[in-house]
Amino acid sequence: MMSTVAAIKLQVKEISILVKTLSDSVLKVSKGDKIWAVMNTEESENPHETFNRRFDAMFGEDCRDSNGRLHYLRQGKLGIGLVVSYLSKIDWTELSRRPWSVTSRGCTLASCLTCDGAERRR
Repeated sequence: MMSTVAAIKLQVKEISILVKTLSDSVLKVSKGDKIWAVMNTEESENPHETFNRRFDAMFGEDCRDSNGRLHYLRQGKLGIGLVVSYLSKIDWTELSRRPWSVTSRGCTLASCLTCDGAERRR
């Protein structure tokens, strides 16, 4: 059985792969876009709070349309690429103490990316 940290790292890898499959119809990022703005806010004292605040602001239920597509999803290094970079640098050992939060948000992001990539390619 895979450890929680290993499972989270695998999920981050899967997300980084999904990002590369996004359709060209997904808008390109600009510095004023939501993902860039959220990812450039100050970090909380607790990494878990930072992670939750950022993911809620970018990928929460209120950030999706009726088909599950993300309103703020943008391609590029300052968009979803910035999120992947952030996820790749996190010390998952510390955050994995609350795996329900980390893994559920990762699954949500992965499923939204799958939805966005497939739906927008049509």
